[in-house]
Amino acid sequence: MESPFQSILHTNSIPSDDERRRIHDLLAALRTEVDQITQDIDRMQRKRDELSDFMDAHLALLSQARRMPDDIIQEIFKASLPAHRPPTLSVDDAPLILFRISQRWRSLALSTPYLWASLHLIPPPTPVGVETSRLNQVNDTVKHWLLRSGSLPLTISFVGRHSSSGASEGSEQDHDLDQGAFNASKTLLQTLIQFASRWRCFRFVATPCVDLEPLEALSHGDVPMLRCVAIEGINFIDGLPLLATPTLTSLLARGTNLLFSTPIHWEVLCHIQLGHYDPSPQALLNALSQCSQLKSCILSVYLHDEDGNEPSCHLDQLQFLSIENRGSSSPTMTFLNCLRMPNLSFLKYSDQAAGANSLPIVPIFRSSPLLRCLILHVSTMLQDTLLEVLTLATKLEDLTIGGEPMTPGWPPAYCSVVEALTSNISGSGGILCPNLRSLTISDFRHLSDEALVQFVLARTDPERDTARLEQLKAYFARPPQIDIAIPLQQHVEDGFRLRLLYLPPPPTFPSYSAQEGNSYYDEWDQSLVTWGNQYYDRDGNLMPY
Repeated sequence: MESPFQSILHTNSIPSDDERRRIHDLLAALRTEVDQITQDIDRMQRKRDELSDFMDAHLALLSQARRMPDDIIQEIFKASLPAHRPPTLSVDDAPLILFRISQRWRSLALSTPYLWASLHLIPPPTPVGVETSRLNQVNDTVKHWLLRSGSLPLTISFVGRHSSSGASEGSEQDHDLDQGAFNASKTLLQTLIQFASRWRCFRFVATPCVDLEPLEALSHGDVPMLRCVAIEGINFIDGLPLLATPTLTSLLARGTNLLFSTPIHWEVLCHIQLGHYDPSPQALLNALSQCSQLKSCILSVYLHDEDGNEPSCHLDQLQFLSIENRGSSSPTMTFLNCLRMPNLSFLKYSDQAAGANSLPIVPIFRSSPLLRCLILHVSTMLQDTLLEVLTLATKLEDLTIGGEPMTPGWPPAYCSVVEALTSNISGSGGILCPNLRSLTISDFRHLSDEALVQFVLARTDPERDTARLEQLKAYFARPPQIDIAIPLQQHVEDGFRLRLLYLPPPPTFPSYSAQEGNSYYDEWDQSLVTWGNQYYDRDGNLMPY
């Protein structure tokens, strides 16, 4: 657009009084035109929006979702439920979120019993005499929820509420919240117990603010469909009679002393998980010896030293065993030395205690010739002990080592087990773990990248008399030394699965700035910078521990 003032536009020239008057007149005329154009645009946008809404309303009539049969939609509803936990009363969680889609979907959801056959519940915070309407609303919602499930078996998760008033301990407000939570748990438990005859899976986490009386009153005859129970924190009661139901096949217990004081049909249990409990080896062996059908066992226990000779415990069906040792190695080895597990194929052992340099799992390998998968997480594992274990694990296919093994003495030396897996065992002519197909190592510092490359090349050599390695996962507590992917590129292209993770390099340090220290908070005003377990001063120099 040509301007009458083209000669002075985009310059530092100062217009005269006459030019200023002419510029004002020009802009006034242009503003009128711009206003008219703006009105035309607004009118056309409104027209466009009206047409778009009209089209969208008619396109909705052609939606495939309208033509989808009810049974297909119900299958989609089922797939929308959380995969690894029960649904909650949250409107942002399925199935309640389905109510927002359409009236048809709401009606379908309400008439699909499967959607309402599981529920996670925690009592609402309810101080005494306050917000009773919220508790009543939650209680009514729970009752209608479970009624919609029809006659289907139920999965129930109930977690007691801890008092979190923020008031000082022992204050009147704190007492009211505790008593309110106690009353709320009792009310909701009584509602859940009305459906106990259909409980299939029941999880219960007790707190000091939970009334256990309704649960104690349940007998094994009240829960004829109960197959799975998970209890936590239940103590100081005489027993839990519902655990005596003969249908119970899966039992998870944490922080409770009820198991050996309650009559349980151990002979039908297939899965057991015990955590945060300190039994004697004798008590634990007595219970496990009755589990003739046991297939998986997970233990996180502190075993006590005990005099006497424990009898052998035969677990002929056991295939999966996981042990977290929270005590000393001696009673654990005594316990494991009594186990006979001829069909064990998966073993996980962890011990993060300082000085836990022995592996009490050695006896397992002498009685479990079919072991295929071994996972070890031991903070200070000795190289020779691990090699002894691996020498016995002739059928091992999947190995995970968390924590780099070391040799005894000070300072410790590191002769990586990976290097031992690469070459023959000295003096024996054999090969460690000849059937190994997958290796995972984590928290390694001293194993070199080059040694790892040699291990992969040796274990994928078709002329080597071992199974071909198919997968390697390595998580290093140090920066990379070389690009391992380059020498292994052809193996990866041929299907070898490689996953590497390193700590990043140490942090860079700022150069001199005249502004340093001239602010209210100087983030560089620190004497040490940490990276991993190393310490660096502000100049980037490695500091001693």
